[in-house]
Amino acid sequence: MTCRTAYFHSNNVRRIRKYLSNQSAQTLVRAFIIGRLDYCNSLLYGLPSVHLSKLQHVQNSAARLVCNISRYDHITPVLYSLHWLPFQYRICFKILTVKAIHGIAPEHTSDLISIKDISKYIYLIRRFSV
Repeated sequence: MTCRTAYFHSNNVRRIRKYLSNQSAQTLVRAFIIGRLDYCNSLLYGLPSVHLSKLQHVQNSAARLVCNISRYDHITPVLYSLHWLPFQYRICFKILTVKAIHGIAPEHTSDLISIKDISKYIYLIRRFSV
């Protein structure tokens, strides 16, 4: 179901791609396609790569759509230029990030992540929303 929905949105973006700049195409693809791939993808941790390959194909198709390249061009440099991890590594990265935020990751990993203090932002939102 996720792949079908992602391909539906991909075809819709592909229809209007010639009218979009690269930045706006990337924004639409991240919102409609990559957002759906990332939603609850940590539940897929440990699945064999055979089952993850369909989702990887969706991501490859989205990268080709953003960069406007042929389906026969190599995809690895495109994913690298977009700063997108391959799908199975996205899952591991997401899990490791959550563990680091909650302090259950190894110390050398937790040291790489810092959480911003949002109390001043909440104060500003409350102050100006009245």
